[in-house]
Amino acid sequence: MEGVRTRYAKSMATHPNLHYEIPSRIALGAYVIDEERVTGYSPGGPDVVRAVLVYRVAGDLIQEILILS
Repeated sequence: MEGVRTRYAKSMATHPNLHYEIPSRIALGAYVIDEERVTGYSPGGPDVVRAVLVYRVAGDLIQEILILS
């Protein structure tokens, strides 16, 4: 979880207008699947970047993250 926080904090520090939105989330067994919409990534870049993140969890810990964009 700390690694995920670090990753997002770095992105937000580099891109101060960055905004993450999770319009949908599915939890099924050991997996959580988030649809992510990102805006404000970079001037001149796309208005919205969409991605799907698949988290594999065990207990309260994230074991693996797969990012599809």
